[in-house]
Amino acid sequence: MKPVAALDYGRKRVGLAISDRLGLLARPVGTYTQEEAIRVLEHLVHQEGIEVLVVGWPLDMEGRVGEAAREVEAYMRRIERRLPGLRLIRWDERFSTVQAQQLLRLSGLPRRARQDKGRLDRAAAALILQEYLDAQRLCPDRTS
Repeated sequence: MKPVAALDYGRKRVGLAISDRLGLLARPVGTYTQEEAIRVLEHLVHQEGIEVLVVGWPLDMEGRVGEAAREVEAYMRRIERRLPGLRLIRWDERFSTVQAQQLLRLSGLPRRARQDKGRLDRAAAALILQEYLDAQRLCPDRTS
C-alpha cells in the first residue's frame, strides 16, 4: 500500500500528517505556511507515492458549509492545479482541534509546549488522518 497524507488548513499554518505504508497509523509531519505545505505535498507525492490527501473539512456545528469551508475549497483548488493526479477527500474536522488539545494535555507535555499552535495543527492533521484510516478499515464504502 501507499501512504496517505492529511492536512489541517489554517490561514496562518497548515498541519500535515502521513500514514505508514500499511494504512494503520498516522503521524504528524510538520506545520507550514500554505505555500510550503504544497511544496511538502509535492515532495510526498514524488518521494513517498502519496495518491490520496485527506483534507480537514471545517463544517459549522450544524454541519453546514461556511466561510471556513469555502477557504479550504479554494486551497484545495490550488493543490489540484499543482498536483492534478492527487485524490482529495474532504473529512469532517469539527472536533479535531479540541481532540488534539485534549490529547496534548493528556500526553504530559508542559503547558508551554501544549500552547504551541504549530504542534496543535500537526496533531489535528494526524487525528484527521487517523479517523480516516480507521474508517477505511472498518467501513471502506464511507471513505470513497
